[in-house]
Amino acid sequence: MKSFYLAIVAALLAASSQVYAYPEMIRHAYTACTTCHISPDGGGLLSGYGRALSGEVLSTWHTETEAEFLYGAVKTPEFLSFGGHFRAVQTYLNNDVIEQGRFVFMQADLEAGIHVDKRFIFVGTFGYDDTSGDFVSRRHYLRFQPDLKSPLYLRAGRFYPSYGIHLPDHVVWIRSKLDWGIPLREPYTFEASYLGAEYQHILSGFVSRPDDSVTDSGVSLSSQIVLSKTAKAGASAAYTARLGQNRFLFGPNASIGFTPEFFLLTEVGAQRLSNLTTGQNTWSAYGYARLDYEVYTGIHFYGVTEMGRSNFNTTPVSQGYGFGTQFFPRPHIELRAEYQRQRGDRPLWSDVAWVMGYYYL
Repeated sequence: MKSFYLAIVAALLAASSQVYAYPEMIRHAYTACTTCHISPDGGGLLSGYGRALSGEVLSTWHTETEAEFLYGAVKTPEFLSFGGHFRAVQTYLNNDVIEQGRFVFMQADLEAGIHVDKRFIFVGTFGYDDTSGDFVSRRHYLRFQPDLKSPLYLRAGRFYPSYGIHLPDHVVWIRSKLDWGIPLREPYTFEASYLGAEYQHILSGFVSRPDDSVTDSGVSLSSQIVLSKTAKAGASAAYTARLGQNRFLFGPNASIGFTPEFFLLTEVGAQRLSNLTTGQNTWSAYGYARLDYEVYTGIHFYGVTEMGRSNFNTTPVSQGYGFGTQFFPRPHIELRAEYQRQRGDRPLWSDVAWVMGYYYL
């Protein structure tokens, strides 16, 4: 059971290098991530419009310049964009075998974007990697848009390939248990994106870094149909290989805004893991759903459920259900807490909870 707790902590540590995104903005009729972010897949460096929305749409309170970089105290030239990500979390696990909590400082990264011209943007991060004890650039890439009115984007560099809904809470089972992010660290990736008004596709090819033998290499495709101004549905697939094994992942997803305050995020993922030495195939699958209601601007309450199976031949069904709250008191400040009652591969129920604080510079 201690390994179960360590897996939760490992998932949170891996999330420290993930870019933060809010796919629930679909409820406000923002169907494309590039409305607010430089990255076509969302998360990371914000555009000026994205900064403004963090105050006007997401936050409970804000002033006129509060959402700007350094609260508007420093005016940056038009060709430069700056940001930063700072996160920490307190975890808790309790069952009949173990009771344990841990504080994890997840992330301290600065991020900058250089607009070479209106078509080329170079983005890079610089921060502290607590797993190696070194200062590193975990993510850097060059993005190219042939024309400002074009839905086509090309991107190359070091970043996560696109797969599924860009969920910010990477401890969800469809990420952690299907190894998307763990042990898949930021590989070198080339990406082509088409973000049209009706159809959106992101095709990624990626290879592991020379200094990282456990990172996958492969291809992934995420496709979505814009059903309405506040709803998208689609599917993702990926084929990866590493260390004598390959795997195939696939599954549908949906982001639906019923009203500006009420939305659903849901995704299912299945995996076939093939051992090239023994020829054995292992099938696993997990599902996730979050139903959220914003009771007042910036104050959310939600229910969450997860279900899955790590090995269809040997393990029972895993279950998780619970609730959480999310609070955006001021622009770029997020406080979040979640509790779940979970049962993994063992027939033992656990109380799992975490509290997270996030600040975007």
